[in-house]
Amino acid sequence: MSITLLSSFALQAQNIQGIVHDKSTGVIVPGASIIIKERPQGGTVADGNGKFSLVLHNGETLLVKMVGYKSYERYFAKVQEGQQVEISLESGVALDEVLVTASLANSRSKRAIGTNVDHIDAADIVAKSNPSSLAELVNGRISGAQVYNTNGKVGMPIRFDIRSAATFSMERIP
Repeated sequence: MSITLLSSFALQAQNIQGIVHDKSTGVIVPGASIIIKERPQGGTVADGNGKFSLVLHNGETLLVKMVGYKSYERYFAKVQEGQQVEISLESGVALDEVLVTASLANSRSKRAIGTNVDHIDAADIVAKSNPSSLAELVNGRISGAQVYNTNGKVGMPIRFDIRSAATFSMERIP
């Protein structure tokens, strides 16, 4: 009896192929996650051409997810071997407003931006003292920033620590 049930269940499993594209533009969407809702481990990912292939059973639901798009679900009551599936994803995220703090710092007050913005007048610092490196020019003049020379050689990189772990824990981590 159990052998009959297993074989009838196996007959319901069919291999399907599909393609994922953007609904408004028709452009393929590579890298979309195709998940079988009832068997999450049985999913796959769309290849570089937006194509995928997987085994699906009758009565299962495909769930397609991709960053920047709304999730897509499709129920398959009856699956046919080699069935072609076309998935059209709708945009889910629109970046209509972007706040770029660096560009706003010159035209708005610090209070309007809601963050701390520091400025250094390099010409004024050089006129008053003679710093030998960028680290000496910046260090101690920007709140929350520590600048270190990696070694004493000319042209070697400088290490910047901005708001390190000490800011969060109130004590320095060794």
